[in-house]
Amino acid sequence: MSEFKNEDVDIGIIDYKNIQLSGNLPISINGEPLAYDDSSYANMYIYQNIPNSFVVPANIQLTGDWSIDAYVPASTEALQFRVMAVKNGGKFRQDLIPDNAITIPNTGQEVFFPSYPNIDFKALTISGTVKLTVDTSTKNLYSYSIRFIDTDLTDPYNYSNYPFLQNAWDNRVATVYEDKPQTGDGLYYWETLIPEFSFPHNLIFNLYAGLVETAEIPGFQGTFSGDGIISNVTVADAAGLNTINLGTFSVKRRYFKEGAYSYGQDYIESVVANK
Repeated sequence: MSEFKNEDVDIGIIDYKNIQLSGNLPISINGEPLAYDDSSYANMYIYQNIPNSFVVPANIQLTGDWSIDAYVPASTEALQFRVMAVKNGGKFRQDLIPDNAITIPNTGQEVFFPSYPNIDFKALTISGTVKLTVDTSTKNLYSYSIRFIDTDLTDPYNYSNYPFLQNAWDNRVATVYEDKPQTGDGLYYWETLIPEFSFPHNLIFNLYAGLVETAEIPGFQGTFSGDGIISNVTVADAAGLNTINLGTFSVKRRYFKEGAYSYGQDYIESVVANK
């Protein structure tokens, strides 16, 4: 029997370093406040522009108020601030510079952004069609997504360590997602909000689609994963914002067999892009 049984062990003092920051930054899009529901909201992201930095998200309320009280590693590196707003699939970002450098030891204060007493993001509504043909005996599409991307957006640090914060740093500027789409001829109508751009504009998008599981394939197990395809279309002027034809694409399935198991993977090929 251990001679240390029922004895207290002193492990010393654990000193957690917290940031305690708050502020007010009203957010709107095209002059309209956000609804702050599942499809319309804004977050403040606080981080340090160093490798493996912590990242802290704070919800921005309808009034513009935000606050955060969270544990972070001690560092003298100044804090960075970024706002991301989402509405109807559109993603809007703005980096902010506070009125003075804020470091971890200098906390418990309100943060002001002199250049941005408020933020009103400018947005465009774009819409159009995409045609998806299904190359399989099931003839059943279970979902598709269109991710409009901006190749100019850069990652200020390695966000791969923080996948739940990826939306704040990746290059998506708008996303359309349709679950169990219903159509007879494979022609799908889509619509989203997107950050304002000038004309002519090269609209780059990443298209994903997945096929429903089938019991018709002997030995099939599990679900399908999908490979996307990158394509683009030119929007010449404002008159074409709501008649954008992304093209025609074929959703196909390839099968693999490993031992006693078979599985499928969906992928997309361009058939008649932008026609």
